[in-house]
Amino acid sequence: MAVTSMAHSSIRDGAKYRNMSAYVGTLFPAAFEYLLVAGGGGGANSLASGYGGGGGGAGEVTSSDEESSFQFSLSQSLTVTVGAGGPAGTVGFDSVISTTTGNAGNGGSGTTGGASGSGFAGAGGQSICGGGGGGDAAAAVSRTNAGGLGAPGSLVNFTGTPTYYGGGGGGGGTAYAGHKAGGAGGAGGGGAGGSSSVGGAGTVNTGGAGGGGYWANGSRAGGSGGSGLAMLRYPAELT
Repeated sequence: MAVTSMAHSSIRDGAKYRNMSAYVGTLFPAAFEYLLVAGGGGGANSLASGYGGGGGGAGEVTSSDEESSFQFSLSQSLTVTVGAGGPAGTVGFDSVISTTTGNAGNGGSGTTGGASGSGFAGAGGQSICGGGGGGDAAAAVSRTNAGGLGAPGSLVNFTGTPTYYGGGGGGGGTAYAGHKAGGAGGAGGGGAGGSSSVGGAGTVNTGGAGGGGYWANGSRAGGSGGSGLAMLRYPAELT
């Protein structure tokens, strides 16, 4: 970062210009803090045999609160990639800041919810309903006679407002042998499992997973996973 123009500035003295440039140089390398959320997995389609689809697994949430911040110098360039959510039944995509990577959540498969990018497992379906997907903070738990609940994501306070990221998708319900509702998505953008039709999509920029599809005389699609997020925080002196 170099000062190349002083247009419309009250600074006219070349010495002040040089002193300011020298001061900026002393601020680097600077510690940058980050929040990184990977894309959520897509919820599974319901199965032709009458089973509701499993909810997708959430994207991983990582931050410099858990790991070390990274040093950034004037000579470096920074590559930032925000991972997209996965379509129905597929894995999401990783989010990357420089060499720091958030791992994407797995898609739901059949009646089983997908695992989150941080390794928390999805649950198996019960009573021919879909199982909920794993969240960034916990594994999903099965429930009977309804689609499984998506597991919760992590509560992060990076911007000054506590916010959940990385919720698992809810399992899809079914009309087979009586109506059984889909499960709610997990806190952090998880999509709800279908209770009459397709699964709900994960919320964008949360890494929430998609919900599983409902079965009603044919298969219904699972919801897409929500895209991830990349945020940087740097010392006020650099503003």
